[in-house]
Amino acid sequence: MDTIKSLGIKGLYKFKTFDQNNYYQDILKNILYFPSVSQLNDPFDCAIPIRYDLCSKQEIFKICNATNSHYYPSANRSIRRKETIEQARKLRQEIRQTPDIVYTRINNYVENNLGVFALTEELKNLLLWAHYTDAHKGFCIEFDAQMLRNMLINGFIYVNKRALLLKINYENEFPLIHPTRNSTDDRARLQLGTKSKDWSYEREWRIIHLDGSRCKEPVPPVIIKRIYFGMLASEENIKTSVEILNKFNPKIEMFKATKKKLEFGLDFEPLRM
Repeated sequence: MDTIKSLGIKGLYKFKTFDQNNYYQDILKNILYFPSVSQLNDPFDCAIPIRYDLCSKQEIFKICNATNSHYYPSANRSIRRKETIEQARKLRQEIRQTPDIVYTRINNYVENNLGVFALTEELKNLLLWAHYTDAHKGFCIEFDAQMLRNMLINGFIYVNKRALLLKINYENEFPLIHPTRNSTDDRARLQLGTKSKDWSYEREWRIIHLDGSRCKEPVPPVIIKRIYFGMLASEENIKTSVEILNKFNPKIEMFKATKKKLEFGLDFEPLRM
């Protein structure tokens, strides 16, 4: 997470639409929603296989032994070893005969346990405004990147919450992820933080919530610095948003997007209501 500081990134941005169910109001109230992987718009996202088929017999045993040691720390050592040997035998058999079962089990775990909050380094990218704000009718929220980083390091507000902040790496091919030769951090970074180069224009960062998908988490309002309304955002939606922000984040700075006059691009003018 030190890359935020080393890259000199001041702000990270979240694009939103004014949806009919008013889900957009959560972020105006300083609440982050972490959708599950299945709600993301890329079916390859977080689905890069971990290559158990490359493991040796000893490595499979090591994986099963580590699992048993974690979940049954007080079990008799000889009994636990016997159980581990049997589990390793079954896992090797599954990998040889029905590898898709192993991959499906991992994907199900990711789907049911991890939430993803996507951000970007880009504010003025016209494709992002077109794709993620209902063709410039929505808005964009700016987070203080360093404060966001510090919040995650300090335990995501609550001591028992765990989260990672990852910078997305864009590749043409899947990275090779080994269950034991890659560290836990590297496996997470490679599986959850790699996307196709077709998405590189997004310059994405993401928060991975490790303790639940489809969950909501409050954040201190000071982390949310500015809001930028799209150039086609309706007066009604802007008015409703300002009323919410005045209550939940009165110090936020507000801007309205406008077209540049002589080039393809956006300017942002202070909003006065």
